[in-house]
Amino acid sequence: MININIINKHNILTKVKAPLGANLLDVIKGKGYNIDGTCNSNLECTTCHCIIDSDNLNKKLIRKSIRETDLLSTTTHLHKNSRLSCKINVIKEMENTDIYFPTMSKNTLEVINKEIQKKEKKIKKIIPKKFKNYTKSHIKDIFKRHCPEKKLDLDKYKAITSIIPFRTNNYVVEELIDWNNIPNDPIFNLVFPQTDMLDSIEGIDDFYDFYKDPNKDMITLRKEASKIHEKLNPHPAGQLDMNIPNNTDFYLENKGIQHKYRETMLFFPSESQYCHSYCTYCFRWAQFVGSSKDLINSNSLNYLLKYLKENKKISDILFTGGDPMVMNSKQLGRYLNALSSNPELEHLNTIRIGSKSLSYWPYKYVTDDDAKDMLKLLENTVNSGKHVSLMAHFSHPNELKTDVVKEAIRLIKNTGVQIRTQAPIINHINNDPKIWEEMWRLQINLGLIPYYMFIERDTGAKNWFGVPLFETLKIYQTAQRNLSGLAKTVRGPSMSCNPGKIQLVGVETINNEKVFALKFLQARNPHWNDKLFFAKYDETAKWIDDLKPAFGEKKFFYEDELEVIKKLNKEHLGTSGQLFQNDIKTAYSLVDNKVNYQYEILPDGLSMFPNRVIYDSIN
Repeated sequence: MININIINKHNILTKVKAPLGANLLDVIKGKGYNIDGTCNSNLECTTCHCIIDSDNLNKKLIRKSIRETDLLSTTTHLHKNSRLSCKINVIKEMENTDIYFPTMSKNTLEVINKEIQKKEKKIKKIIPKKFKNYTKSHIKDIFKRHCPEKKLDLDKYKAITSIIPFRTNNYVVEELIDWNNIPNDPIFNLVFPQTDMLDSIEGIDDFYDFYKDPNKDMITLRKEASKIHEKLNPHPAGQLDMNIPNNTDFYLENKGIQHKYRETMLFFPSESQYCHSYCTYCFRWAQFVGSSKDLINSNSLNYLLKYLKENKKISDILFTGGDPMVMNSKQLGRYLNALSSNPELEHLNTIRIGSKSLSYWPYKYVTDDDAKDMLKLLENTVNSGKHVSLMAHFSHPNELKTDVVKEAIRLIKNTGVQIRTQAPIINHINNDPKIWEEMWRLQINLGLIPYYMFIERDTGAKNWFGVPLFETLKIYQTAQRNLSGLAKTVRGPSMSCNPGKIQLVGVETINNEKVFALKFLQARNPHWNDKLFFAKYDETAKWIDDLKPAFGEKKFFYEDELEVIKKLNKEHLGTSGQLFQNDIKTAYSLVDNKVNYQYEILPDGLSMFPNRVIYDSIN
C-alpha cells in the first residue's frame, strides 16, 4: 500500500491508501468517492479526469493513447498533466503525490465520508470463537446435541466416513448447518458423507457388513476401505502420472509441484495438506486417505524456487492442497516472502491461494490470534508488486451470509488482495439455477469476482454428486440470464479433465445433428485453447469421457496428440507445462526433437507421422 493525496475542486485534501498495481479510478471509487467513470473505462468519456501534480511522475506512467489524448482535449479543465484515472495503475512513485479531481465537490466528500463512518459503526462486533476440530469420533455427540429427534443411521455414517474423509469444526456445525432441515440441508450434505453416496460402487455392501462385525480389526478395515478407494478414481486427470515434473531425479524426489499448463504451476505445501473442514465432493480426497507414496506435497523452498527459475514462462503460481490457509502467517510467509523478494522471479506476476477458509473458518482473518499478522503478510505481498488472488471456494449462498464471513471479506480486500470465487455444480447441494443466481448476486454485492463454475469431476462419489451436462448447461444459462454484466466474469460450465479445462458452450443443431459445442479454456497444448469442437448430444453424459465426437468423427481433435504427451511424460521428458515452454504448436514436433524421427506438416498446421502409429518412436 502507498498513500496518495486526493484533492477536490475546493482544495480539500484527503489521504487515501492505494495498493500497488491497482487501477486509480477503482481505488477512488472503492473508498466511496463519487467519481462517475460513466463509460466503465471504455475511453468514451472524461468523467474520471484528474491532474497529477508531478511532471516526473507523468513520465513514469503508461503513456497516453491517442484516444485518451483526444478525449482530454474536450475537457474544460485541461492541464499538461491531465490524465484519465481509469487508465492509470498505482505505482510506488506515486507515494504522497497530490492528485487533483477538478469535478469532485466538497459536499460530495463530506457526505461520502459521513456515510463511510455510519457503515463502520454498523459493523457488528464479532465475538471470537475458538476452533474445535470434529472427526468421525464426534459424529454421535453432534447428532445427539443438534438433531436428537432425527432417526439417522449412526453406524452407517461412521462406516462411510471410513472411506470418504470427514473433518469439520464448530463454526460449520453451529452457524452454517440448519439442523431442522436434516438430512436435506445443503451444508450438511456438503460436509457429512451421506450413507447412500457410494451405493453404486461394487463391493460397498460387503464393506458395510464387515464394518458391522464386532470382531473387526483396524488394519483389515483400512485394507478393505482401500479396495473401495481404488474403485473411486483417486487421482483423476493425470494428477499423479502426467502433472508432476519428472525430468530430473531432483524433481522426482520432491513431489510437491504440478505443472499442467504452461503459464501456471501448482504447489502443495506439506504444512497444509488438510482443511478446516472437508467437502464430501472434494476431488483431492485421496490426499487425506492415501498412502504417503501417493501424496503430492513438499516443504522444500529450494525445490520451489529452483523450479520457478528454470521455467520462465510461468507467470502464476497456485498454492493448493488441502487448504494453504490452514497455515499460520509464519508458515505461509516463508513461501510468500521468498517469492515476493527474489529478483530472479520477475516473470512471476500472480500468486494465487486456493482456499475454502472463508467458508469454513472466516475467524482466521477476524479474531484468531494470528489474524492481524496474516492480513499484514498479505498486504506486504501485494505491496511487493505481486498480484495476489484468493481463489475462494463457495459452494452455496448460505456460506456468504454470516457476519463473520462478511467482515473477513472486508478485511482481506483492504489488504489489496483480490478475491475470486469458484465452485462445482453438485447434485443435492446447488443443482438449482436460483441457488447460483443468489450466490453470484451475493458475491457481487460483497465485492467478489465470480470466476469458475466447474462440473463435478469423475472421482469419489461422482454418481451421487454428478449432474448431467445438459442439465448443468440449463442451470448455468438460467442463472446468468437474470444477472448483470458484473456476473459475466464466470467461466463455465467447465470440466477439468485430462486434456485441460473444457467449457460446455451450448447445444446446437448442425446439419440436422444435435450436438454439444465445446472449447478449451485451458489446455495441455496452449494451441488448443478456444478451439471449438463438437460432441453428440447425450442427456446421460456427465463427463467428457461419456461423450462421442459428432459428425461421424472417430476421435476428438486432441486425442492423438494427448497420447503423444502421455508418452513423452512416461519417458521422463517433462509434463505438458514443461514441454510447451517454447511456443511450439504440437507435441509431435517435440517427439521429433527428442528422438530425431521424421514427421510432416499437414495443411491444418498439425504434425503427423506418415504411415506410422504416432508413438512408435518413443516405445
